Amino acid sequence: TVTRKLRFEPKKPRPSAKLTELPSAAVHREAAQYEDDNVGVEAANRTTQAAEGGVRYAAKLSERPTRKTKAQPQGAKQQQKRGIKDAYTKTRQGKSTTTASLYSSSKQLYFDMETGETYDGQGNYYNVTPIWRGGVVYVPVDFICQQYGLAWSYIEGSGYGDVLRIVDSDVHLTDAQFLTAAKQLMSSRYNAYVGNTSSEDPPIPGVDIDSDCVVWLSFEGVPSARLLDVLGEYGVKAGFFLTADELRANTATVRRIVGEGHSIGVLCHGEPLAEYLEFRELLYEAAHAVTVLIASGGEVYDELCRQAAPENDLVFWDYDNDCIQEGAGLSYASLITAYLEYRPERLDTRILCTEMTDATLPSVLGYMSENNVTARAPNEVDAPTYD
Repeated sequence: TVTRKLRFEPKKPRPSAKLTELPSAAVHREAAQYEDDNVGVEAANRTTQAAEGGVRYAAKLSERPTRKTKAQPQGAKQQQKRGIKDAYTKTRQGKSTTTASLYSSSKQLYFDMETGETYDGQGNYYNVTPIWRGGVVYVPVDFICQQYGLAWSYIEGSGYGDVLRIVDSDVHLTDAQFLTAAKQLMSSRYNAYVGNTSSEDPPIPGVDIDSDCVVWLSFEGVPSARLLDVLGEYGVKAGFFLTADELRANTATVRRIVGEGHSIGVLCHGEPLAEYLEFRELLYEAAHAVTVLIASGGEVYDELCRQAAPENDLVFWDYDNDCIQEGAGLSYASLITAYLEYRPERLDTRILCTEMTDATLPSVLGYMSENNVTARAPNEVDAPTYD
């Protein structure tokens, strides 16, 4: 048979004879297999007859010209999506692209530098034109802030350039506070920008770096053991203002506060005298200590506390350096150190006890120690007076 001949006598027949022996049904079957599966030689080899002839036939089929179909025109959005994909791919591969991108986990913006078009990942176009100068792409800050839920402000600086400030919803500092707190950082960046490599900032005119500077350090809330440990390491005494409920729930901490030489006072709200009387009783039971210090639990209670203090032989302890920050606490060391650069004779700071405060306080106390700034605890005779 032919099968036996192919297996034991691999004598190559003439191509013309072999092709003429191929049944028309096999021809059509092999052509269909080649066109559908694109496996050329494998399809030919699956026939039981004329294996090599099938390969030759498949080769002829592959040489036949294929019919070209005209590409259908794409819509604008489809073309744009392809452009976004191409720009993203080029960026990932390190290839040059004329499309700049700005993105977050939920928003993507693309700026086509050739056409001047701006669009997002959803196919929306915006009437915004990017600018390319000196290899840097510039985009409108107001548009960017709107797209990403941010806010911006322009702050006129003093000596170290102006500031374009961009913030999110977690901002705590006002522009004025930010400008003061960021002064040292602005100075270093400004000097680096203009080429001043000096590591030392120029002295502030009119400031005596050897003058006395005292920080009256007070805290609001129950301190952690870590915070008390840090105060002990630096040999610093401070004051702690608590509510009666906080004292009642943290008697061991209160005993440690008193035992380590810190002062303690009442954090009052709507009824200063009643709150003080309750606190005084609890304090004596917990630590056999007494106090006449009171503080306000918020600006709305300032006037009540200020009036109640002299009427009841109490001392109202106010502050001018806010490190409560609406619940954030001492989130930046510069909230205090920025003021100390000017060597104020007195700085009354109030710090909220938080984890952020625990992390930042060592930097503040270290700065004070290195710059000969004295820290003191609130007491009965040195209360500040502010209008």
